[in-house]
Amino acid sequence: MSVAFTEITTLPLIAEAGAGGVPFSDQHDAPFPLTGLNVWSGAWINGIQAIYGEVKSDGTMAEQVEGPLFGDSSGAVVQTFIPIDTTDETESDPIGDFGGTPHTIPAPLGSMAVGIHGRAGSFIDRLSLIYATPVLGPSP
Repeated sequence: MSVAFTEITTLPLIAEAGAGGVPFSDQHDAPFPLTGLNVWSGAWINGIQAIYGEVKSDGTMAEQVEGPLFGDSSGAVVQTFIPIDTTDETESDPIGDFGGTPHTIPAPLGSMAVGIHGRAGSFIDRLSLIYATPVLGPSP
């Protein structure tokens, strides 16, 4: 069996966030959904890099690959992982300082995160996720 992504949805960027930096977007082809993030931070989030994991036809994870770094690699790097199953709400530990306003990026029901997009310069100015519906099919 193979895994494909359909109904790809780019969620809106958080409107209250900064408008600085330049736009970025990163998404890996199926069967590699977003499984984690490398985040560089101090008081601010300086940089972000997506981690994608290959989903095998039996639902287990295999190889992992990293996407490009957006923003700056200064600060301490923290790795956080995203569950493949979006039916349960899961939160990572806070990264960066505790100022600002917390935001939630809800996943559409039955979908999985497949990428990131936002704006970055010296810091991550805006961030959101790209989701898709996974579909199992016959082996190619």
